[in-house]
Amino acid sequence: MKKVLRISILLIIILISVNTLVIASYESGGSSSSTISYIPAGGGENGANVALQYVNGDRYLFLPSSADLSNLALSLPADSAKLTANGTAIDIQSGVSFDLLSLFDNEPENGKYNVVFSFQGYYYRVNIMHSSGLDSLYITSSDPSKAQSYVDSKKGLKAKDNGMLMVSAEDEVIYSGVMKEIKGRGNSTWFYPKKPYQFKLNESFDLLAAGENEKSKTWILLANYYDNSLIRNILTQDLAKLLNLNYAHNCKAVDLYYDGVYCGNYLLIEKTEIDSARVAIRNLEKEIEKLNGDDVDFDELDKLQYTNDSGISMQYVQGVKLPEDYSGGYLLEMDYTDRALEEVSWFRSRSGQYIVSKSPEYLPREALEYAGNIYQLFEDAVFNGGINPNTGKDYTEYVDLESLASNYLLLTLSQNGDAFLSSTYFYIPENEAKLYAGPVWDYDTAYGLYEDDGDSSKYQYYCSQLADKLFRIESFRQAVKEQWELYLKSAVDDVLLNESDSCSVDGLKSLAAYKALYADSRRMDAVRWGHKADYDTEIASLYEYIANSSKWVDGTLLNPKIWAAIPYTDVPLNSWYAESVSYTSEKGIFNGTSSSSFSPNNHMSRYMMVSILYRMAGSPEIEGECSYVDVPADAHYRNAVIWAEGEGITEGYGNGMFAPFDTLTREQMAVFLHRFAVLQGANEEQLIIPEEYADVNTVSSWAYEGVAWAINNGIINGVNSEVPTIDPKGTITRAMAATMAHRYMTDN
Repeated sequence: MKKVLRISILLIIILISVNTLVIASYESGGSSSSTISYIPAGGGENGANVALQYVNGDRYLFLPSSADLSNLALSLPADSAKLTANGTAIDIQSGVSFDLLSLFDNEPENGKYNVVFSFQGYYYRVNIMHSSGLDSLYITSSDPSKAQSYVDSKKGLKAKDNGMLMVSAEDEVIYSGVMKEIKGRGNSTWFYPKKPYQFKLNESFDLLAAGENEKSKTWILLANYYDNSLIRNILTQDLAKLLNLNYAHNCKAVDLYYDGVYCGNYLLIEKTEIDSARVAIRNLEKEIEKLNGDDVDFDELDKLQYTNDSGISMQYVQGVKLPEDYSGGYLLEMDYTDRALEEVSWFRSRSGQYIVSKSPEYLPREALEYAGNIYQLFEDAVFNGGINPNTGKDYTEYVDLESLASNYLLLTLSQNGDAFLSSTYFYIPENEAKLYAGPVWDYDTAYGLYEDDGDSSKYQYYCSQLADKLFRIESFRQAVKEQWELYLKSAVDDVLLNESDSCSVDGLKSLAAYKALYADSRRMDAVRWGHKADYDTEIASLYEYIANSSKWVDGTLLNPKIWAAIPYTDVPLNSWYAESVSYTSEKGIFNGTSSSSFSPNNHMSRYMMVSILYRMAGSPEIEGECSYVDVPADAHYRNAVIWAEGEGITEGYGNGMFAPFDTLTREQMAVFLHRFAVLQGANEEQLIIPEEYADVNTVSSWAYEGVAWAINNGIINGVNSEVPTIDPKGTITRAMAATMAHRYMTDN
């Protein structure tokens, strides 16, 4: 019996092994002749198909939006097969349509139609997934040795003359032709499993149907691997258009297939380049190429480094001829040091910021100096409070304020960690020695992904020197505020955060609408690349971040009530005391401990408090002498002490001592303010301290009346919300004192 059982088990193993081998033979190669596959419209002419593929040991058929599941035709490795699902089997023919949905009562919750194909005595399970609403882009290698694995093996390796097919969600051919070349691209994004690409067509074509003047040869496929929502880049480009930013990129999501393999959801987007369909300014690069002729190999020319009299370091190309007029036609990109040094032509400003000339790429010294000097004039003005120290001109003489403010808004709203450090572009048009900010680029790690906790209020303190200095200029803040109120606030609050999945205004959609459009493709992408984040949770998190960021920009960053605190780098704009510091500083009541520091956590001393009250009183003329022996005749606070003593605000410690440097306590602050209020005409009614304060009995008898007044007038709040306490002997910091003075001044 045991021998029979062993033989039976062995036969089962053999049958399973044979079945596996047969299945493997069907699935090898990825072509429609050796496996089950879907042939898109127009795909038969250039070999485009969608083949079965393994993901984590399971078989998947990732179908494009154009596939009609109720009228689906598949190419089979046999003439016919049996298809089984949910206990029901139907016979299907290779290339003949059948209704897959007839086997399912409802769409599966996870988007996977689990079916079993059987033919020639063998069977195997397949998960069929289906995108919706998106176009599909198919690449077919012309040379098997330079297929996708070759392109993915090293950034910059090119595959040439591949077939390319683009099919709409409605199964109509958008483009069918030859892809002149495709290569990997990107910086940090290149090192993710899902690779980004740049490809070039043989002829200019408007792949996005954006308009007659939008034809171009070169295109980008952004992988958005790090962005589980897949929509951060596209929503930013749509916001840029509503901000009327010149040369915002046209783009759309597509499902990408490379040699029959589903590669995921990609963003097909215009390349950032000077071109009549892109950054439509003078194309100085083409003029340089024409002037130097076909015989010049730019890569063979020497690259030299140089520092000019203005302190700008640069790397230029020696031996490049320039047209007589090279006053415009530059596309510049701020970049990190290591990336910039890999480029051909770059300069380094005096602040240490590297800027690459993306176009023209090969620049001689004269042209690079021209562009670099314009940037340096701009930077010097910004770092000097808005006025160039050498020319006396305003920073707006060197930069277009509107485009700069709009770019700043997008970078700030999104908390883009690259802001004014990398992937931040400027261009210089012809006959205009001025920078224009844009186009916007690279937002896949923005909107809460830069900081782990997604706190937009931190952005202001992680951004570059340039961004920090810019926001300290009042005219720039006003320009940012105007752009926000005129364009972006309503776009964000009324459109992007609209809960309707059908809301769309001038191309910008609500997050709910983006989610609805991307949902099926994103589900396939998540399976393909192993993303485990739930899409509902991901979009909800993005929604919460943008809502909070909008409130912060509107209520804090662009709130004029706190702008007076901006010079103090140690006063976070979102802090509980920022508005009070701003108010008291603007009124001249509080001074900083330096031009850039307020020292909010430093303790208040007694002399500081009487100095503040003296300023609040208008710094009146002083009569009489100071009776305190510990107040020097040359002390800068002497007049304030004389005034406070004369008005009965302070009585000192006795024995002729004022103790100017003693730390101020909370109850002392309350007493000083109460006496000042009475001096100003406040009612001297008797008040009591509410019973809910647990430590009321620790208030000094001489301070009770002042503390009761301060609490009842909202000057002092409890220090513990659960069990309120007064903490009368606790010390007062400068932030607390500014807040209490602010409360008094605005309520009295």
